[in-house]
Amino acid sequence: MEKLYKDKDWLYQNYIIEKLTLKQIAKKCGSTDCTILNWLKKFDIIIRSQSESLKIAYKKGYINPKKYKKLSKKTRNLISKNHADMSGKNNPQWGKKGILSPNFGKPRSREHCKKLSIALTGKKRPHLTGKGNPNWRGGSTSLIQKIRSCKKYEIWRFDVFQRDNFKCQNCADATGHNLNAHHIKHLSKLIKELNIKTFNDALKQIKLWEINLGITLCEKCHDKEHKTKS
Repeated sequence: MEKLYKDKDWLYQNYIIEKLTLKQIAKKCGSTDCTILNWLKKFDIIIRSQSESLKIAYKKGYINPKKYKKLSKKTRNLISKNHADMSGKNNPQWGKKGILSPNFGKPRSREHCKKLSIALTGKKRPHLTGKGNPNWRGGSTSLIQKIRSCKKYEIWRFDVFQRDNFKCQNCADATGHNLNAHHIKHLSKLIKELNIKTFNDALKQIKLWEINLGITLCEKCHDKEHKTKS
């Protein structure tokens, strides 16, 4: 069945004469507004500007005419007065968190994120550190995770790759983003042998960062190595 929007006269009638929006036309023929726009361009039908589209939307009642109008000073003062006692426990949203929050699941705009960043930059918030942070999981970041994510580990990893000419030492694979610096002796065993208790101990322990403890392997060979040792 031929799609309605592929008929130039039909598209012209709906978009130019009847002044329907792209979404309305798309709904009529079970398509997307992006497809309709592409076909309008294909037929050289003049696309309405944003201001023209808004004028038509106001006239036809597609959108609330007050939506983009700036509030007067008098109106703003009235709103301010009516909401003067709405802070803290007087606010109907007080104590509502998670799913109960009206903003739950709503993505923040870039502008909103920037405003939050400016407002909070440089401010110390001890109530949100450690156990006070909603993301606190009882200090579950292990010592191994801390070691693997530090700058010194990155340098060690690069040095291992460089020594091995950025090639897997089992199959000679040199594909980018496919190489791993494998510990010949498991990192957990090394930590026990060297009696490392804290992250600072790990940084100070010279033996932990020796290049001969590592070997370059591709992802497949790395997985095989761990399976044979497990």
